[in-house]
Amino acid sequence: MCVDYRALNSVTTRDSYMSPRIDEVYDSLAEAKYFSVLDATSGYYQIAMEERDKNKTAFSFKGRLYEFNRMPFGLCNAPATFQRAMDGIFRKENRKFVIPYLDDIIVYSKTLEDHEKHLRIVLGKLKAVGILLNEAKCKFFRTKLKILGNVISEGTIEADPERIEKLLCYPMPTNLKELRSFLGTVNYERDFIENLSGLTAPLYELLKGEKKSSSKSIELNKEQVQVFKKLIKVVAESTIRAQPRFDREFILTTDASDIGIAAILSQKDDYGREKMISTFSRRLEPAEKNYTVTEKELLGVVKGVDHFRHYLLGKPFTLRTDHKALTFLWTAKHTKGRLIRWALELSEYVFKIEYVKGQENPADGLSRIKTKAEVRSMTETSMNQETIKEILHVYHKMSGHGSPNTMKFMLKQAYSWKGMYRDVDEFCSRCLICLKAGNERVNTKNRVITTHQDNELWEVDLIGRLQSDGKNMFILVAIDHFSKWVETKIIPNKTSIEIKKAIEEIVIVKHGIPQRIMSDMGLEFNNKEVLSLQEKYLFKWEFASPYHHQTTGAVERSIQTLFNILKKLTDYGMKDWKSSVEQANLAYNLSFNRAIGTSPYIFKKGSQMKFDVDEKLGVNPKNYSKSSLIESRNENFEKYKKEIIKGQVEIKRNIEIGSNVLIFRDNVKDKWMTKWWPGYIVTEYLGEDAYMVKEIVGNRYLRVNKRHVRRDTSFSR
Repeated sequence: MCVDYRALNSVTTRDSYMSPRIDEVYDSLAEAKYFSVLDATSGYYQIAMEERDKNKTAFSFKGRLYEFNRMPFGLCNAPATFQRAMDGIFRKENRKFVIPYLDDIIVYSKTLEDHEKHLRIVLGKLKAVGILLNEAKCKFFRTKLKILGNVISEGTIEADPERIEKLLCYPMPTNLKELRSFLGTVNYERDFIENLSGLTAPLYELLKGEKKSSSKSIELNKEQVQVFKKLIKVVAESTIRAQPRFDREFILTTDASDIGIAAILSQKDDYGREKMISTFSRRLEPAEKNYTVTEKELLGVVKGVDHFRHYLLGKPFTLRTDHKALTFLWTAKHTKGRLIRWALELSEYVFKIEYVKGQENPADGLSRIKTKAEVRSMTETSMNQETIKEILHVYHKMSGHGSPNTMKFMLKQAYSWKGMYRDVDEFCSRCLICLKAGNERVNTKNRVITTHQDNELWEVDLIGRLQSDGKNMFILVAIDHFSKWVETKIIPNKTSIEIKKAIEEIVIVKHGIPQRIMSDMGLEFNNKEVLSLQEKYLFKWEFASPYHHQTTGAVERSIQTLFNILKKLTDYGMKDWKSSVEQANLAYNLSFNRAIGTSPYIFKKGSQMKFDVDEKLGVNPKNYSKSSLIESRNENFEKYKKEIIKGQVEIKRNIEIGSNVLIFRDNVKDKWMTKWWPGYIVTEYLGEDAYMVKEIVGNRYLRVNKRHVRRDTSFSR
């Protein structure tokens, strides 16, 4: 029930007690990982009215007179009264791990254990004063949660997807009222959008000289229609920003043009990557448009610094500008009082000035209204986002859904853009196919064989049985120990005749007669027909002893990697696997190999394969001499051997409690079915070797070896 209290409010002395600023709330949450939001049931009704004021709330209904005993909705001082009451309850804890915002109580913590403690304290305080909660609206123990209109997770703020979805369907304005509504909706996302004032300038031209209440019909011209569509696209693409870290230096990047001024506040993360925290922009006033270029640029600095004053005052920061004259501002003699006044205003701040070229300045776009995909980003990429996505897609496919390290290695042979490694990490982390693929890591300790030249030693083994058209088939795998080059051949069965024929084709005919070939002692290799090859071509066949640990490791790892690639390329067996074997083979040879410090393909061919996207962009991969590759390979191999001997290739994991994970299910018998199953959360460390995990949907707990747990990075994206 809500009573019309406008008459009462008009004679009420206003209470100026303020709710926390939303940006300050977000700043307080910056370093937290776990969040809960408690909702007070019909919040205002939980505050008792003073006896002397109850009659002021009187209202009539069906001929009878009523008055409130609890504080009703509609009173102008109700929000301030409720906020003061909540702040009083959490006087000691406020801004430490709890923030009351009207009837929402936000609890935040860095660790799961702390979060449980903090919740107990908060709930205890609420119980002590009799505040009731709406269980249906309370959210507990979240690592990603909608708070005050945006989605908060560790270190980031994301625009509410539902809000963005509605904006994508926004109809073209047909009158001034609809245009104002659209601009207001876009302006709500201003902290996420670089140069918003410059982007919206053509649409604001339609509002000039018009009354705010006007609903006059309008028709957007061609330029304005493009701006309308571009704004929607920019908002859809600019939905994530970083949280500020007050233990790190801020970077303020400013710019100005004939249209307006803009500033971007940013910081570098743990990996040195620059992350946008917030933006500011506004159009120039008519008088300001007459300023000189230097005055406009300094105006952008002054207004940008003032806008982010609560972040910058008292802390050293970097001021980045593309106007070189500003770098001499504090040493030059100013002839205009305006410049002197502004310089004095900035004198209370501690900062160093960094000059960047205009095209490298992320705030530089006020005079060139472009979408986020068209403007150079903070990471100074020289290609637009669509091109980058195309490159990442092609390279990920050609690498057989390769790991981030494989992708980075392949890309750096032909490309270099700032933020490239970050883009690769984000691209791969979104690929659920990659997360679900893979087997338990093979223990490679001490399984190292030293060779000195190509074709010195090949190792062979089989993948199979694999079903195709109701028949059992196999893949013969051969790896050259020196170059790590792999060859494969599909064979209909594992009879000695088929295996002999396949080895001749993929090893001897393609690469020449080897010095040695090694296999296990299985009957498919240890038979007269296959062994006749060593007499025919005069090489030595060696068998790996089951008790000798320096054998068969290379081919075991190759088979595991190849089969993982094959599973990903065939969507876990949903497609015909036979048509993907060659692609999987190529992807393996294109991938970085730790033992040789490069990929088998580069080691053999001297440069990386050129893909269609490289041809399209006119990009040529690097070339290497054979001597430099061999020298580098030998150095890397010695380091690799030492790591193996020390057992340093064992999997090292540090998955935090509360993280979403996939677990390895060794009991899955179907070769094509993923053995990595999502849907679990880490709840406890069990010594150095195991975790306790719990089903997200369900109540089953499992003890799992650390080797069988993998972080599910797709869950929060």
